[in-house]
Amino acid sequence: MQRVKFSIIVVCLNAGGELHKTVESILSQNYDDYEIIVKDGGSKDGSVEKLPQHPKLHVTVQGDKSIYDAMNQGIEEAKGDYLIFMNCGDWFYSAQALGEIAEGIGE
Repeated sequence: MQRVKFSIIVVCLNAGGELHKTVESILSQNYDDYEIIVKDGGSKDGSVEKLPQHPKLHVTVQGDKSIYDAMNQGIEEAKGDYLIFMNCGDWFYSAQALGEIAEGIGE
């Protein structure tokens, strides 16, 4: 059976350290078939510029009309089989969370 790929979409605007907390939580996963799409609405607080350089992390900066418009813009960038939306400040409960989800899907 082929591994599933997750697209994890995080929308933000001036999220500060909350954005970093969320991204670090995702990067700590032991399941490695995922991409992170940070869709920023034009932050002025430097939060996006402070993100770590990582091949799984894709940042898109574009204005939007609402959080749902931002989510739709993130979906347009996604290449995964499954989408996960996380808000800034959210985190996975453990480093095994994505692996457990993949296992539940039937990988």
